[in-house]
Amino acid sequence: TTTPHQQTTDPLPCAVMSNSMRSINSKLSAEQLAQVRAVHAELQSGAGRMPKARLSEAASKCGFDETFLPDPRGLEELSARVSKSVPEDAADDYMLFIDLEDFIALMLALQVMHMRAILESGFKAIDTDGDGYIVGQEIAESMKKEGIELSSEQIAEVVARSDIDGDGKISFDEFVAAVL
Repeated sequence: TTTPHQQTTDPLPCAVMSNSMRSINSKLSAEQLAQVRAVHAELQSGAGRMPKARLSEAASKCGFDETFLPDPRGLEELSARVSKSVPEDAADDYMLFIDLEDFIALMLALQVMHMRAILESGFKAIDTDGDGYIVGQEIAESMKKEGIELSSEQIAEVVARSDIDGDGKISFDEFVAAVL
């Protein structure tokens, strides 16, 4: 059996990604957007399009840690998932390049994936039994490791504020909503 958390391990599960996860990075900051545009302009080969073969380099220049990035094939697959459709009159080599609009969409998708990875790491650190939920005892143990003692009332309040569906435990999506 899979836990609710395990059901959403696809790097960019658009169909099942929670609204809170989708909204965390619904746009790039002005500084990030300027950086993305500058990288695309620097690496483009003409006609406002950048070779997809340079996606890893471009993502690194946009500030993504190379250890986080998917392999080149994974980047290209992600690019295809977030790109607009191919025009009917597209040149034969159209699929080998990425325009600015699609590059921005790709960098946004990578940003969401990165934030998701950070949140998953935090969730897993607290979900010590790995069942896909966080319960009060796990919160108490996690906080105790950090040198913070919480009363049973405080723990109950944390769970109550985070437990959207009222089942007495915190799912990954509820954790994301509470953290954000």
